[in-house]
Amino acid sequence: MLKENISTKNIWEFTKEDTIYISKKISGGNHHTFFCQFERLVHNTVYGKVLEIDKGTSWNGVKVGDVIYADFKNCSLYGNGGNDTHKYYHSFNTMGYAFKDIGEEVTEKVIKHPSFGMIGLSRRSSSGVVPLFGSNIQHQHTITLTIKRAEHNRHLNNDWIHANEQLIEVELSGSQYAELISSFNQGDGIPCTIRQFDKQSYPDPPYESPVDIFQREFAAKMKNLGKECKSVVEDAVKMLNEKQSISKADREFLKNAIDSLVTQISSNVPFVSQQFIESMDKTVAQAKSEIETFVTNKITSIGLDAVKNNPELFLGTKIDDGQKNIEEQ
Repeated sequence: MLKENISTKNIWEFTKEDTIYISKKISGGNHHTFFCQFERLVHNTVYGKVLEIDKGTSWNGVKVGDVIYADFKNCSLYGNGGNDTHKYYHSFNTMGYAFKDIGEEVTEKVIKHPSFGMIGLSRRSSSGVVPLFGSNIQHQHTITLTIKRAEHNRHLNNDWIHANEQLIEVELSGSQYAELISSFNQGDGIPCTIRQFDKQSYPDPPYESPVDIFQREFAAKMKNLGKECKSVVEDAVKMLNEKQSISKADREFLKNAIDSLVTQISSNVPFVSQQFIESMDKTVAQAKSEIETFVTNKITSIGLDAVKNNPELFLGTKIDDGQKNIEEQ
């Protein structure tokens, strides 16, 4: 028979298939616990047949096979209950349970969901300079934005949110970041440099100085313009040398060719020059913004450190040893 018989079943639901421990008063006023087969429950009195007696077949007049009885609150079950690590007798309570499993108290819980994430900003400084997409200059001080997956931990009756794997990391210049947070609903957004996405790292973007770009583009345009001038001159010389008279169509051809050259010189070349000036202005503005951002951050950092060490700098008055009272101030 089952001796370790702890159960969440109520005493009113016991049948003859169950075992129970009945504590009965014996001579001398002491109680002895007998391992019994459950027989019946009449009102609050449990009847059971003795199945086993320690070290023998009888104890103070009680023998194996005898039916004994006691109030159900003097009965018990034996075994582990809940998270108990030791076995012991569990007496029935007034509700008729020797042990009622009310469930483990949930004090720790981890919640995961694909929508959970964490976003963060940090400053980054490098020993050299790095190129950034959409920026005309290279940078030593940048701002990094990261997005990571997250999980929600419920622990110690409080919420704790932790980041897991990193999904994406992008890098911006100070001016790009300032433009980002001050420009809403404008086009497709602000250029940024993707450094990492889905566990894959990306190299630096290609960089070429705006001056070098315009020099190359302007040289190519001037080279093409020279070719067009040479072609017009060659056509004009050929007409004069090979034809006795120049027809109206020849004149029209030369006129159109010359007009095209004039348009290139008077309109397209100044346009390239203007674009160069605007690009240089943008480059200078970006450089000034980066310098201003760096100086402001440095001043702020130095100022905070100074205030920590000398609070009177922030309060505008000297802090004494605290002996003065309010009236004396």
